[in-house]
Amino acid sequence: MTQNVARANSTHGIHALSGTRADILDNVCEGNGFSGITVDLGAHATITNNLTQGNGLDGITLSRNASATLTDNVIQDNGRHGINVSQNSSLTASNNIIAHNDEDGIQVSDARATLTDNLIQHNGQPTSRFGIHVTTSSSAVLRHNTVTHSGLDGIRIQNTSEATISGGTSTQNGRDGIRVGGGTTRPGRSTAA
Repeated sequence: MTQNVARANSTHGIHALSGTRADILDNVCEGNGFSGITVDLGAHATITNNLTQGNGLDGITLSRNASATLTDNVIQDNGRHGINVSQNSSLTASNNIIAHNDEDGIQVSDARATLTDNLIQHNGQPTSRFGIHVTTSSSAVLRHNTVTHSGLDGIRIQNTSEATISGGTSTQNGRDGIRVGGGTTRPGRSTAA
């Protein structure tokens, strides 16, 4: 699906589910009651060059064994997380801008993620949340991401989760640049100021 506007719907702007494969390209998803784009129930999506903003919950949601590759999207001003990955789902994301979301910029919970070269800024400010949050037995590889101006920690790893973090920058956050607690991490070269 390409060059669509999904605006002010009661639930999701775009919803891929039940084992489908979707290419989601050059769409605008804004002001929807739940999420701008949801990939669910074992579906897989390639999500490229979309704008998802001002949705009631997440900009993009992956849940219940879903998987997605996200590239060159702008995900901003959503009511919960910019990207929410949960329930054994898997995310690969590169070169996205995730900004001004009310809670976490990216939350990975009971899931897996590889995040590369993303700009994650001004998230979690009204709720004292995180730029990147890896929690609840999750695993993540974080490479060359820039995380700034988060409400609390730039990157938070907790609750028996594991992350490999390298080559990134985490600056000007409300508390720590990178905070590890209640789990395991393998840090590489990362700067935190």
